Amino acid sequence: MRSVHAECGLPDTAVHGDFHPGNWRSDGGSPVVVDFADAYWGNPVFDGLRVHEFLPESVRAAAARAWIDAWTRHSRGSDPARALAIAEPLAHLALAVRYQGFLDGIEPSERRYHEGDPAGEIRKALRCAEAPSPYLAPAASSADR
Repeated sequence: MRSVHAECGLPDTAVHGDFHPGNWRSDGGSPVVVDFADAYWGNPVFDGLRVHEFLPESVRAAAARAWIDAWTRHSRGSDPARALAIAEPLAHLALAVRYQGFLDGIEPSERRYHEGDPAGEIRKALRCAEAPSPYLAPAASSADR
């Protein structure tokens, strides 16, 4: 994701690597993020994109806007909206590789649950490259104002 760094100015940081609602817990107070098995040091845009597939379509634009606003405040001069748009197909390709690695390491009886995940992520990457997700277009255009 070097191009995302160069084009968008987001700093490397701790990345959860599997940031979705199944990895958040709360007892009514502030949520706590768990399961850092996929964590790494790198570009935060992957976490910014990962959560969207788990959210209802109706709130994806608001979630993108919140992520963009937070990174804009944290990293002056960066362009997090552009980072989301550039990285969307790349994030799906990264997931395809991760899912294949997961499949390569699990027992045969469990493979049936994830057998189609790598190819599915590659198809999503191709779709995003051709037509970016609509919830990212409003976020990117509002950042340009």
